[in-house]
Amino acid sequence: MDINEFICKNDVDFATHLIKKVDLKRAEDELEIRFGPQLSEYLLDYGYLGFESIEFYGMNSRQGLNSDMITQTRYLHKYYTATVPYVAFENYGEGDYMLVDSEDNVFGFISEENRLVETGKKLFDHILARFQAELK
Repeated sequence: MDINEFICKNDVDFATHLIKKVDLKRAEDELEIRFGPQLSEYLLDYGYLGFESIEFYGMNSRQGLNSDMITQTRYLHKYYTATVPYVAFENYGEGDYMLVDSEDNVFGFISEENRLVETGKKLFDHILARFQAELK
């Protein structure tokens, strides 16, 4: 099963006011980061995704650069230098986050230790695994 199939078969929330490529470029410029192909597709096609108790950061056309993904990334970059080349994707709780690099690799970030942890997953694999775990 891929992410699109999961979304079609389950009650997954996503944005109704999607961004356009020009908004994506503005966000990249604002954060001084290049989004990977999966993160770009995620933002353009879904805006954000939420399922059961999980909600991933995203962007929508109404909030633009004030969307949660952008504001959280700015916050992390300001206070945790280890996060500068990454985009905030999920608040994992207890001050921990999931971050994405420019090649769609997902990392855990433990803020208390200012430390990154490799997950070995690409963005869509991470999303699907998190959502599937909610079904159990």
